Amino acid sequence: MSTSNKDMISEMIEMLTQRRDELKVKLSLGKLEARDEWEKVVLKLDELKRRHDRVMKASGEASEEVFTALKTLGDEIKEGFNHIRKSM
Repeated sequence: MSTSNKDMISEMIEMLTQRRDELKVKLSLGKLEARDEWEKVVLKLDELKRRHDRVMKASGEASEEVFTALKTLGDEIKEGFNHIRKSM
């Protein structure tokens, strides 16, 4: 994985973590349906962080497929957060 891809994934994780924290506050007052989706999305974010950490430890160079998989998971998390935000 190139340095720019590593930076992109790191920035995505940072942005998603910030969104998670903002929504967590709103969710405490939110709808029950949003809570179910919340749990699923937070688990995906935790998985993204674990995968990213493993890739970073495993090698300095990872395949483009790994980057694509991490980005896809990040996009799913982002979409989940957007859906939760809209439902509140």
